[in-house]
Amino acid sequence: MAVSTNETNTYPELVKDAKESLRDALESAYIKASELSIMIDDCLDEKLNKIAQGETHTELVYNLIEWAKSQGRLRELVIAASRKNLGNPKLRKFVTQYFIFLFEDINKDLLCPKLITALIEVLRNCEDFTIIRDCCIETIPDITIHRSQEDDDIKKQELVPTVKWLIVLGWLLKDYPKTREGKPRILKFVETLKKQTQQWEFAKKLSQWQQQFKECYNYQESGSRDLEQQITTLRGNLVIFVHISDTAPQTENQSSHLHVNGFICIETVRENGSLQNQLIPIQNIQPSLSCDLKLVEESLKEWVLQAETELGNEAGKLGSSYDLTIEFFLPYEYLATTVEQWKVREGSSRWQKLKEIGKKHRVVVRSLDRLEDSDLLNRLVKTWQEAEIFLQKNPSEEDIQAKIENLDCLVGCNWDNLTRRLESLQKMTLKLPCVMSGCEASSKPTHLSRLFESGLLGGTPIIFWSRRCNLSGSNVFSEMDRLLKAEMLSNLDLFLEEVMKIRKAAPDAQHLGSNLAILCDEPKRLRQIKKLLKENKFWGMSV
Repeated sequence: MAVSTNETNTYPELVKDAKESLRDALESAYIKASELSIMIDDCLDEKLNKIAQGETHTELVYNLIEWAKSQGRLRELVIAASRKNLGNPKLRKFVTQYFIFLFEDINKDLLCPKLITALIEVLRNCEDFTIIRDCCIETIPDITIHRSQEDDDIKKQELVPTVKWLIVLGWLLKDYPKTREGKPRILKFVETLKKQTQQWEFAKKLSQWQQQFKECYNYQESGSRDLEQQITTLRGNLVIFVHISDTAPQTENQSSHLHVNGFICIETVRENGSLQNQLIPIQNIQPSLSCDLKLVEESLKEWVLQAETELGNEAGKLGSSYDLTIEFFLPYEYLATTVEQWKVREGSSRWQKLKEIGKKHRVVVRSLDRLEDSDLLNRLVKTWQEAEIFLQKNPSEEDIQAKIENLDCLVGCNWDNLTRRLESLQKMTLKLPCVMSGCEASSKPTHLSRLFESGLLGGTPIIFWSRRCNLSGSNVFSEMDRLLKAEMLSNLDLFLEEVMKIRKAAPDAQHLGSNLAILCDEPKRLRQIKKLLKENKFWGMSV
């Protein structure tokens, strides 16, 4: 229901039809006064008999609504009633139909009625609350700690999306309206949501609303200029998926029964936060044909060249530079593959120089099994949620070390015990400072599969190891720990950037940078990939 507020500078109050609809919904959801009393006590921390009375149940509910309006707690009442009775159709209908009337307590100096109406019309069509929750956490970092109950509500599939928006907008407009710097949090949230969404039309509408906000309040961020035109970031991802064929023999020798697919994603991020995705198929890739890892390695030269060319052309148009990340989604049997050491062209084609891809671009290995298996992804998400809360508390180095599982050697490892430790203690990282190149347990990529099986079942986001031991001029333990700091683990983009710097700085094969191997899975990135595959239906690819 759209409500015009152009001619008034007040929020629309609950009209007669809306009052009757809410009263009817509450009576339907809470037939007895005792049920209503329990809900009020549990959720609003009030005693019903002290805030509202009535000779009949209808009169009691009417007086409760009037009390909530007078106290500026009408939205809180509706959220509480919906939380305690998730499936009531009349409550769901009321919230959906009269959503706009539940913001009359918002300070109009923060956001005028015209702007909140326009914003609601944009936001209410977005129901991806995984991304919305991520944006809330980025905008209000401690929200999951201080509002854990409401945070749990947002994650409930059964709760109607408009109620979730009531919670989110209540945080942003009422409870935590401004940052320490005085910037409206709603503006920061919209900027973050534009960066996260994969829907260009939705991002465009958010950008238009943001411009309305700035015009309405004559709001100008310091140093901003030509916001719609200035490009801050041009980044590309070459995303490669390697599957084991369904017809592959049930033996270790499956390397000639692989199928490969992928795409190039170019992201353009402007200073105003708007983001545009451009998806490009990889040329000369044949997903239906079986191949082996050697062919994938040889083909990588051509695929990287195409990605660099596409990004270079785009950078030329925009007058910008670019960054390229190579993402390999591999089955757990092949997560130890030395993809970062595969070589690609460097410089002009006339030079015929080759360079390890990990020393030229960011390279990250991710788990294909987590992408395809909902149980494995759920295990990862649980660990990640705990890790976010842990990292927000500014942990000491000693605390961080307690979240890292250290393995000295693969030989003789009790894999079942390892899995239980990783899962029960919710370890953030599994670290193996030394995988001896001559060791029987690591002589082939598939021989490390038990390590990754434990890591995936344990929900561990990062598995971190050196492909050699006894490296010259390098303290492997201290150098690996330097990457496992709170600021790195809180920002995996920064983490991967630092890994690339270490690889680039490696002077020879005996340096850690030439042997550093990483599996890095972040739930947000896996969900982004799943969504891209679902929305764009790449050549029959699915998850």
